[in-house]
Amino acid sequence: MKKNRLAGIFFSITTCFIFSCTNTDIQECNAIPEISSSITNSHPCMPNGVLEITSPVNVNYSYKIDQGKFQSNPVFEGISVGQHTLFVKDDRGCETSKEVVVDTIPKGIEFAEVAAILKTRCATCHSGVNPHAGMDFTKVCDILTHWERIQARAVEGNPSPMPSTGLIPIAERNKIMDWIKKGHAF
Repeated sequence: MKKNRLAGIFFSITTCFIFSCTNTDIQECNAIPEISSSITNSHPCMPNGVLEITSPVNVNYSYKIDQGKFQSNPVFEGISVGQHTLFVKDDRGCETSKEVVVDTIPKGIEFAEVAAILKTRCATCHSGVNPHAGMDFTKVCDILTHWERIQARAVEGNPSPMPSTGLIPIAERNKIMDWIKKGHAF
């Protein structure tokens, strides 16, 4: 039986089955190479990031992300913004992991201008714990989801203008309409 020394403690692991015994050498698990990966950032409201483990890649390895199941493909799609853990496991059952962060794709100039207008003109009522009509225009996803409502109320005044004191200045309404015409994207 092999014995390994780790931090001054001797131990060995032996797994026995009905007809055979195997000895797992803990030092063998240290042979897994460090994980390298490539990251494609994600939209803030629709998880579309991509994480790809670029090394180690071999038929002897399987891969998983976070609490998912191991798979043979080292590519993970539909990944949300935030911190994730990548795992690589070899055919001996040895694992290694790496923390990675998927960032948000950069916002476009048009969206940044619209978000600033809405923060200045609408956030008094549309923000906080209980925003009016359930729309918080300080949150990216609320702006992107409710672009039609923004157009109707803040640009067209239909059925009534927002803010309730009257429509926002025409130059700001034009910026909102330009953003909407270009696809109301982030």
